[in-house]
Order: sequence, then structure tokens, then C-alpha cells
Amino acid sequence: MSITRVHHVGLVAGDLEQARHVLCDGLGLCVDEHRTPWPQGRPGYDGTTLLEFPIGEMHYEVARPNKTESGAARFLASTNGRGGIYYVSLASDDIAADVHGLLERGVRLKEKWDGKGPVFLDPATCLGLGIQITPEEHYYVHPYFRGTGALTGMAHLGIAARDPGESRGFWGGVLGIREDTVARSGGQTWEERRVQDSADLNRGARPASDPVYILEYPIGGTVIEIGEYPLIARALSILLLYRTGHEWYNGGMGGSSKKNKLRPSYEEGELRDKSIEKMQASNFQPDDLKRLIAKTVPSKGQKEAP
Repeated sequence: MSITRVHHVGLVAGDLEQARHVLCDGLGLCVDEHRTPWPQGRPGYDGTTLLEFPIGEMHYEVARPNKTESGAARFLASTNGRGGIYYVSLASDDIAADVHGLLERGVRLKEKWDGKGPVFLDPATCLGLGIQITPEEHYYVHPYFRGTGALTGMAHLGIAARDPGESRGFWGGVLGIREDTVARSGGQTWEERRVQDSADLNRGARPASDPVYILEYPIGGTVIEIGEYPLIARALSILLLYRTGHEWYNGGMGGSSKKNKLRPSYEEGELRDKSIEKMQASNFQPDDLKRLIAKTVPSKGQKEAP
């Protein structure tokens, strides 16, 4: 793979003026008016209107849906109009070879591809994540559009996932990105963290107390930081999926009970479609998390369910 950096993070918003206010007046960024003139923006995917906000070696791309039936519009509606991260775009300096390599490793494309331009991958073959591969363009942002300079780049992009083996299989095995293991989770393994975190179920809540197992994949100047929850991995993934309606947080929940030959070979321990649909359709509340935890964490002397 020839992935060089995070090219941009694609966000969806219902109001471009509000997005500009937050990112420019609040965070000190600036609209790149060379590429996306303010206030009209420029046409984008799915009939959207785009604005770009450079930050470090990448940019935030904010899209306003103009068609009610587009994927971006459905995502916006699923968040009750709040919007948020819709996908991440990875730059490649050999996109033809990279895309063909992904296809050989079981990834599918979401759309027809011209063989040279940007292309979206099918989330069902990317652990539920919205990912785009785009050609490296070596675009230089004029300093005038760099904003105040208070923010110099995006340090990391956080993802909630359900299993480190599954995440390593995709980010390392499929995308070919090298994991940084120097300071990962205090040097503990996934099973060691599960034992440790399960032993203290009655501890009081405190700031930043989530028991998270971290994997890090540096891409250019940004780190893809993946957090798995040893204690309540499956329960919390379902809760995140329900609360956000957000594919980017859906760390592999789109499993199937039947093996699909086109699906990547890294999938293990897939959740059943019927179980997922039942969870999504039910009136899931935070109090229900206790019952999910009871089913997820085995008691002493009891083997964990396969």
C-alpha cells in the first residue's frame, strides 16, 4: 500500500454558516477560498455543497446535503440534524495499485470507479467505517488560508472498536499500515486488560476512567487511534451505535451470520444480523447496559460464550 497521510476528514452539517462560525471564529481555522469560495462553496459528492478548512497537512471538508435522499442527508437525519464525521479520506501516491490491492484482499467499492480518481470503499468490508481513497495531490495551501495558526494539525483520529484482532487485521493486514506498539496500553495484552478491568466492577466513576485498550496507526502526521473496551466491548459498541447512528463509530458491527467470500478474511467472532437489528429496533437505554455487561463478562469458573 502507498497510503501517505490522512487527506481530509469528511463532515456533514446542515448549516455551512454555523460550521464556518465554529471552525473559524471558534477554532481559528479559515475557509480555503481558493478551492471552496465563501459563501457559495463548491459542488461535492451526493449533490452536496462543500467547504474546506485546512489544518496542518490535511483539511476538514464540511458538506451540506442538498438532496433529501442522499447518503449524506440520511446520515444528517440519523443524528437529528447535529451532523458529524461521515468518513475519512486517505491519500495514496499510487491509487490504481492500492485500490486493486484492496479488491484482492476482499474490500469492495461503494461506487463505480474511473480508475484514477477518489473512490469510496464499501463500509460493510471496512469494519463499518466510511473510508475514501484519494490520489495524493501535493496541494500547497496559501498561508492566508491557514487561519490564526493556533491549531497546527490533527494529532489523532479516534475510533471505537470491538476487538483488537479484528482492527489489526483491517488496518494492518488490509490497509498495510504499520502499528506503533511502543506505548500501547502499558505493554499489556488484550486478555491481560480484560482480566484487570473485570476485577474491579464496583469502582467509583472518575474523570477519564474508561478502561480502553489502545491501538495506534500513524499515517503521515496523524495517528489513527483505536480504542477497544476489554470489559464491555460488545455492549459499548452497541450503545455507541444506537446513540450516534454514526457509521464511523461502528467498529465492525455489520457482521453476517454467513461467511461471504467477498468479505475480508480478518473477520472473527461476527455478531449475528438478527441480534444487531433487535438492538437497533429496541428502545435501548443506558440502564440496559448492566444487563449487557452481565451477559458479556463471564463469572468465575464460567467460560466466556463463543
